Amino acid sequence: MSQTVYVLMSFEGSGKRGAWRPVAVVSNPDLATQWGEYGANVDWVPLELDEVKNISPEDRPTFQPRKTTPGEEKAIELSGKVEATLQRMQKVIDDQQTLIKKLTKGKKSASESPHRVAVLSHPVKGRSPKYSVSVIDKSTGNTLHSSGPVFDSREEAVAHGREVSDKLRGMGGYSDAENPLDVQRGHEQYQKESSEDKIPPRPVERIKGGTQPFPQTLDARGIADHIETYAVYPVDSEFVYEKFQGAHATLKLVPIASLREGGRDQNLQRKKTEDKYLKQSLKTQPPIVVENGEVLDGNHRLRANKRRGLTHTWCYVVTDGEAPNGDADASGSSQS
Repeated sequence: MSQTVYVLMSFEGSGKRGAWRPVAVVSNPDLATQWGEYGANVDWVPLELDEVKNISPEDRPTFQPRKTTPGEEKAIELSGKVEATLQRMQKVIDDQQTLIKKLTKGKKSASESPHRVAVLSHPVKGRSPKYSVSVIDKSTGNTLHSSGPVFDSREEAVAHGREVSDKLRGMGGYSDAENPLDVQRGHEQYQKESSEDKIPPRPVERIKGGTQPFPQTLDARGIADHIETYAVYPVDSEFVYEKFQGAHATLKLVPIASLREGGRDQNLQRKKTEDKYLKQSLKTQPPIVVENGEVLDGNHRLRANKRRGLTHTWCYVVTDGEAPNGDADASGSSQS
């Protein structure tokens, strides 16, 4: 008994150069039907296995692929046009790239950095290391910018170094200057602007409907309210008030180098809290509370300002004794 098999065919090439080629042989007619539904360039032909002994050029199975529909012919024509257009576009792109290479041959790339960024790791006992970064002129070997160990990761240090690099180059001090004085001017201008950038403006506190200046001085109640409002941990306002009885705090711009971490939130070190202060505008950053150089509240703000590269930060400096007579803010308290 003979068995019917189905030869799956595929049309390869296009136009007169195309030809039908066998792809596979299956015995399941459903598979053959499914194959034929894939498109115009596929078809199948049935064969009887026992016919092989009788097959000849004059006696062979008929194979008549279905004709391409007008829609399929239009799609094939459109595909050819798109392919030709893409080839022309690619040629235009190649020609432009060749021209650019000729024009820039022998010239220094504008994006090539004239200096390198060096990052150093500084071990900290019992804690993760800190990182510092330096920007060094490749041609002279001079250090043009150097930060202290204020960054928590190598990536942050590198990002700061690249930011400094971009700023220096934007001043024109490193654009292939023929006169070395141009480099020096650019460096001096950067140092001047950097020193200005490292001193924050006097902050204001957010209130309902707008902002208002932070009080110049706070009495014991004002200190307690300020800490309770801006601390990242629960605060017993009455306890703090009793602690600062007979003292007052004055708003001052204090060098960061003169401050040391302390207080209850010293050991919290929440990265998310630091990141929040990094994103916050310095114009509305609450002053840190300090006594004898030790931070009582605001260690996260202090660390964030170090990461910003600031040299100073606004603080309420606690001092024994009542506020000077006549000070209008002496009895004021911070508002939430």
